[in-house]
Amino acid sequence: MKKKYLFQLAQDLVLTAILLSLFGYHLYEEITHEWLGLVFFALIISHLSLNIWWLKKTFSGSYNSYRILQSAVNFATFLLFLTACISGIMLSKHLLVEMLFHSTTDLMRKIHMTNTHWLQILVGVHLGLHWKPIANLFANGYRLDLEHWLACRLIPAC
Repeated sequence: MKKKYLFQLAQDLVLTAILLSLFGYHLYEEITHEWLGLVFFALIISHLSLNIWWLKKTFSGSYNSYRILQSAVNFATFLLFLTACISGIMLSKHLLVEMLFHSTTDLMRKIHMTNTHWLQILVGVHLGLHWKPIANLFANGYRLDLEHWLACRLIPAC
């Protein structure tokens, strides 16, 4: 398996772990949440740069209903992520408190929370739409036959 794909897989697993940790913000101190948010932001930028090929072919080729759905979900996920990051930066109480556009209003908190909750849903849809390549990646990495009954049940369960 190519090293790029292994790196992408490891990065996506770390992204998932950090995202789940960010949703448990009430379990630890705010400064930890802010650091995790900054790391998550950096990993998303890396994720987008590794998948730049998708952005380059966005306006080429024909669009069927699946490609329209996938593009809409990806675009909405990106917008929600961007809004959540901007509102998170504005809400920062520890790391980015010196920013000019700092705002800890209740409205900003509601915007941040609404975006992150919708982001959670759309990330799940995003993963679901990319399930076949993910399954193929695991199958190739572990030399599994995707038609085998174990692979048909074990990989989706994971």
